[in-house]
Amino acid sequence: MQSCSKVGSVQGNAPTELPLPERIQVVINHRDGARYRSLLDDHWRGAELGITTRIRHKLERQLEKCGSGVERS
Repeated sequence: MQSCSKVGSVQGNAPTELPLPERIQVVINHRDGARYRSLLDDHWRGAELGITTRIRHKLERQLEKCGSGVERS
């Protein structure tokens, strides 16, 4: 069985490493309970990933209102 593809080759110079713009700063915060200020609306947000405090409270209220969802006989 033959292939229609040709063997690839790289032509030209290797890519040059470009400097990062001076105004961009990347900071990684590994604290789960940390908070940060949103750049979009300037409000403080929880930096934890997953369920936020607001969503957790909504889920708790829903559970209190509707029960566990398990049918009882």
